[in-house]
Amino acid sequence: MEEVLKTRLKTAVVFGIVVISLLLSGKWGIKILTSIILLGGMYEYLKMAQQDGIKRNISLLLGLILSLFILMEPTFNIAFSNPLILFGLACYTVFIISLYSAAFLPHARLGWVLALIYPALSMLLPVVSSTAEVWDMHYWAWALVLIWISDSGAYLIGRKLGKTKLFERHSPKKTWEGFLGAGLFTMAGGLAIHAIEKDGNLVFWLLTALIVWIIGTLGDLFESSIKRTFGVKDSGSFLPGHGGFLDRFDSLIMVIPYLCALLLIKNMTL
Repeated sequence: MEEVLKTRLKTAVVFGIVVISLLLSGKWGIKILTSIILLGGMYEYLKMAQQDGIKRNISLLLGLILSLFILMEPTFNIAFSNPLILFGLACYTVFIISLYSAAFLPHARLGWVLALIYPALSMLLPVVSSTAEVWDMHYWAWALVLIWISDSGAYLIGRKLGKTKLFERHSPKKTWEGFLGAGLFTMAGGLAIHAIEKDGNLVFWLLTALIVWIIGTLGDLFESSIKRTFGVKDSGSFLPGHGGFLDRFDSLIMVIPYLCALLLIKNMTL
């Protein structure tokens, strides 16, 4: 057990440094990171769903085209980016609603097509919604920090006080106590980021923290439902002790459309 914890810690430290460094390095950093998550996540999903042959190849080819589009396209027109953000918001809201319906599971019905939306569409949105300003890069770095804070709060409080099951059908280990602990940690993180950034917009950072807490948790549950449907423990083994791309980025994948919508609203009100 101690050796497993050491492996997890080492992976987490290296992983965190690499991801934050990419985000803070500028728009190309975001492009590289999102392309890696897009292709890695699509590959893992298709493998879990046992999509072989031509279906898998078509899906991965389309994912590669999207990744090249992300890497090569220098600017995006608002007429293109805003409708795409709203489309992503609608799709991921349907995914969340599906958690409460045993009759409709998108991953069970859509097969390989779902990989083009989860995670591909989500990974496309930060690039089309970002500008060349450094602040946008900082925002996505802070969003990831809040996700990690939320995960830590859920783990620490859930481990000590967790008794009441949150959503046993999808994730037997999650508890309401852990969920509320995540909320406490994440909202405190939002307050801390506001103090560090000194941008004067407290409501914006609290809304960011709220989205990360609630939608991020639902993203974790959605990925858990995918794994339970396909009978796997981890989405992959890319990160020793942590699983695969989808295991590590499930919350981020789900919150991105909502955070992009929040950025859209913020920019419209300036």
